[in-house]
Amino acid sequence: MASVHDIESWEFPCTHASMYGSLVRGEAGPESDLDVLVVRPASLSGVDAVWQQQLHALERSVLRWTGNPLAWFETTEADLARALAGQEEPLIAAWRQDALQLAGEPLSQLLARVSAPLAPSTSVRGGQ
Repeated sequence: MASVHDIESWEFPCTHASMYGSLVRGEAGPESDLDVLVVRPASLSGVDAVWQQQLHALERSVLRWTGNPLAWFETTEADLARALAGQEEPLIAAWRQDALQLAGEPLSQLLARVSAPLAPSTSVRGGQ
């Protein structure tokens, strides 16, 4: 059976994972998939074999446990920052509204952190 502990014990932990969508809102039907947002650490490639194995193992476990497929939305902090830089995407608004945290940094903190403007760099001048 899949559980939050499966995600928390990954060899390469995610920055954030949460479930969202019809299941969280109590609107899921028998054929609904389980929507999961997972934010991959910046230091890890999306094609890393261990990372992919972690995702697929949980996907198989969820399917066996519930009979419903797991639908990943995998992204990075940089992609979230770009998405937040302009007009907010409807999907991000949906995450804000109904995300149920599974692991990692809370979504509200993550979104605030990646959308915060970079601090201006300070220049250091030699002896004047």
